[in-house]
Amino acid sequence: VGYKATVAGGRLRFDINAYSYKYDDLQVVSADNSGTVQQFNVRNAAASRVKGVQMSANWQATDELRFYGNLGLNSAKYTKFKNAQCFAQQTVAEGCVDIDPDPVRVLKAQDLSGKRLIRAPKVTYSIGGDYSTQLISGWNTTLSASGSYTGKYQATTDNAPGGVQKSYWLLNAALKMGPEDGSYEFALLGRNLTNSYYKLQAFAWTASSNRDQYTAFWNRPREVVIQGTFRF
Repeated sequence: VGYKATVAGGRLRFDINAYSYKYDDLQVVSADNSGTVQQFNVRNAAASRVKGVQMSANWQATDELRFYGNLGLNSAKYTKFKNAQCFAQQTVAEGCVDIDPDPVRVLKAQDLSGKRLIRAPKVTYSIGGDYSTQLISGWNTTLSASGSYTGKYQATTDNAPGGVQKSYWLLNAALKMGPEDGSYEFALLGRNLTNSYYKLQAFAWTASSNRDQYTAFWNRPREVVIQGTFRF
């Protein structure tokens, strides 16, 4: 369900959307760290629910100056997931129990019902702006900057303590110049200028007996790029 509008003579555009999704038998791939070789298991979460609100706005304050931003509020949880993979060296007190009624076989699992899905921060938002002018006659120049915030989330599918990623900011900026006809353009781009590092996905390190050691896939670090664009 959503609503969007253009007001103030077309200078202000905004929208707001609410959503709710229910998933049955959601496939979850987890690392199995019980042996000397890391394996991956696929288990089905019986049910999960994703719901929230998204909002965005774009304001052309003047012919040269534009502001924009967006906000996301998200709740993504397993509503029923009683056979989730235990994390490395998880104890019974921490919720890792035998769920197999056969006394000979041992099948350990934890109950993640009510826990958040992987990479599902509660809050995300961004703000930014562009300023376009002609510093040199006949040449268009655009200065832009934007910042984005991502709240805390879990980067492991087994909900391990070491998989928690703290909230972080990203800052981008750009300077673009080119002739009025748009035939070509030169740009100086700065990405992730805060040099923030965040986990995309994490796993316990099976080569160590220390339960607090993890390996992870990380984002790209700070980048400064010179870019040329030619249009034929």
